[in-house]
Amino acid sequence: MKQYGLLVKEKNFLVFISAISLIYLAQSIVDVAIIWLVYEKTQQPLFIALSVFITQVPSLISAPFLGGVMDKIAVSKAISLASLVKAFVFIVLCLLSTHINNLVLIVLALLLILNSAVSPLISAGSIAIVKDLLDDEQFHTANALVNISFDVCYLLGAFLSGLIIAQFNHQLIFLCSALLFFLATLLLSLIPSQRHQKQEEDNGKKRPLLQALQYLTSIPKLLSLVCLTSLWNLLIWGAFPIVFPIFVKTILQEGAATYGLINGVQSFGIIIGSLIVGGIPKHKNSFHLTFLFLMAHCVLIAIFSLQNNVLSSMILLIVAGVISSPVMIYKSTFFQETIPDQLKGRIFSIIGLLGTVTYPIGNFLTALLLNGISAENVGILLFTYAIILLLLSVALFAVFYRKANHET
Repeated sequence: MKQYGLLVKEKNFLVFISAISLIYLAQSIVDVAIIWLVYEKTQQPLFIALSVFITQVPSLISAPFLGGVMDKIAVSKAISLASLVKAFVFIVLCLLSTHINNLVLIVLALLLILNSAVSPLISAGSIAIVKDLLDDEQFHTANALVNISFDVCYLLGAFLSGLIIAQFNHQLIFLCSALLFFLATLLLSLIPSQRHQKQEEDNGKKRPLLQALQYLTSIPKLLSLVCLTSLWNLLIWGAFPIVFPIFVKTILQEGAATYGLINGVQSFGIIIGSLIVGGIPKHKNSFHLTFLFLMAHCVLIAIFSLQNNVLSSMILLIVAGVISSPVMIYKSTFFQETIPDQLKGRIFSIIGLLGTVTYPIGNFLTALLLNGISAENVGILLFTYAIILLLLSVALFAVFYRKANHET
């Protein structure tokens, strides 16, 4: 745990991790509340799908452009701007959600679009800012803490949201979230600007989005890892929301309580894994480690897909969560080590964009395939996904490993 002790001495990072935790918590709270509010007021599943759609699509459009913002101003200011916009959005939502009518629903939709549109500043900024605040040796520990923060706040936010809805009302949720976003904005304002040289700003202005794409495609390791982890997001994480309820009901023959446990145990594993990875010294080759742990994760998911025992399912998913956390941490570390400062905003935004796009594609692809096969074959479908990704990972790893040995 010495690595965490060193991070505690980094005042600016402590301010950042506190702020980003507040942002994650606020967003988790409102994500649950919005879906419940929409269904409660409309009683239409279609409107739930629409609400999810408008909280995702705007970020797909804005991400490539907002990346340039982080290449021109301090990353902390970019995240702060997004947090302040979100605070404004949910203050207005708090005021408007007392009386729902068609006009208010339109305004709510526009506000949710705005909320989504600024989200890439947070998702990309949370990776980019680590590069500004810390030394290379501290990247993986910092990424582990960001990982832990996200999962803890995700679980806590969902719990608090349900509790507040049950005991109070949506207005209080939106107000609390707005206050959390505003507090995060204040904390981020305490971080001094990470850009001290005008030359860096000038360089950032001369690098359009096209040049960021050219750089991304010019580094084989970087491109392969971006593509592979995007495919991981599509085939594995994108499949889970569709596969799990069917798997629990059809294969495990259990109900909602088991589904809730199955749905949450991986987050528990990710938290444990992140604590472990962040507490050990940085490994010199984060690229190879990402591949190895990703392959191990594929193996565990393949095993999970072929069994039908509740206890085994939970154990396998917890272990899978532990194993997946190094993939998340080491890939971010590799990106931070590889991507130059002048392009980090745009490239991290592109990477975030791929993650945002591939997840719903995975949802849709899995739902489409399951619509054409028997529900009893849901495990076989997940097994197929895992094996495809495993074989591709092994092939790419072999190529790069052989190339590295040849160069040495």
